[in-house]
Amino acid sequence: GNTITPAPNYDQDLQVKSKVTDQIDTTDLYFINIDVIPVNDPPVILEQLSNISTKENTPVLIHIEDFSVSDVDNPLNDLHLKVKPGDNYTYTNNTITPVSGFIGTLEVSVVVEDNEDMSAIFPCTVEVISKENPPVFTSVPPDTAYENEILFYVITAEDIDDDPLIYYADSLPDWLSYNSASHILGGTPSYTDVGENYVLISVTDGQFITYQEFNINVLAVNDQPKITGQRAIKIDKNSTYELKLEDLVVEDEDNIYPDDFTLSVMDGEHYQRQGNDITPDVNFTGYLSVPVNVNDGNTDSETSEIIISVGTITGIETYYSDKQHIKNIYPIPAHDLLHFQIVPDVDNAIIEVYDLSGKILEDFLIIKGSKEYRISVSGLEPGLYFLRVTNLHFSEVRQFIVSK
Repeated sequence: GNTITPAPNYDQDLQVKSKVTDQIDTTDLYFINIDVIPVNDPPVILEQLSNISTKENTPVLIHIEDFSVSDVDNPLNDLHLKVKPGDNYTYTNNTITPVSGFIGTLEVSVVVEDNEDMSAIFPCTVEVISKENPPVFTSVPPDTAYENEILFYVITAEDIDDDPLIYYADSLPDWLSYNSASHILGGTPSYTDVGENYVLISVTDGQFITYQEFNINVLAVNDQPKITGQRAIKIDKNSTYELKLEDLVVEDEDNIYPDDFTLSVMDGEHYQRQGNDITPDVNFTGYLSVPVNVNDGNTDSETSEIIISVGTITGIETYYSDKQHIKNIYPIPAHDLLHFQIVPDVDNAIIEVYDLSGKILEDFLIIKGSKEYRISVSGLEPGLYFLRVTNLHFSEVRQFIVSK
């Protein structure tokens, strides 16, 4: 038809082509100028961009930047946001305050104006959070630890009210400790801690206390056995001796010695070996050093040197001794107990007591690392005796007297 509608938002002059006809003839085309008068378009709120939240009874300011707004006629900095009345809130200008007791999602009515028109009302959502919120643990506690392996647990929590938090370790096993500055639980469980270990910790914001209780299952890890000593072993020359588990002193935290243990004997100097049988070289006399280790069914011990005395050795002589190894023998004379010390750098030595004829009266186990010794002499007759300490590097003899 002959009705002209400018394109949306077009506000300039239009030139419309036209012609006139009398049903017989038609005029030439000519242009009709139409003056299009601008009409203001209201702004449009397209969507909410920001997550707006506040605590209950706490004011919050709503900004135009919290929304995506369109206006074909005006730049965005000429637009203004306004809050309109609604349920469950009061407002002053663009600051709204939830009504007392309201918690949840609040719908706030807002519009945008361009000084001539305003947009349709847009439902702005505001999350209203309770002020009475207990703190919440955000860290996940460990449920497993391993014997002899260090464990750390960094404790973290949060409070939706942003209140300062204080942490406590209420109940801990002995192997765990708590660092209040770093909020870290740490420790190394031992064999005796194997099994379930109860832990209770807490955090408070000054009003509420939240507890976290859990069990840490400590799993056993096989401990390496340790050879710590031996019994005195003496054999005749040109004879064979079978080394046995009972010849050794062994420590093992998680196994009972010698149950389920095996002994391995290795080659060395001045003897032949077949399995665990040791045969000294022909006519050899002196001390053999035999490397051995034990296995508890899972793990080998470190290799230790076992001393075997071969042939008749009277115990009166001293050899390879360039310093004094036995010190502080007392009391002299001895009545019930003879005390003495061995210098700290001596290991794997055998202690023996002889009479004047060279007969061995006593021999004693040697424990690595033990430096203080005492021997009962209450069963000896009064007289002069010899105390000998022997290892592969020296044999030292000291005299002592027994009296009644």
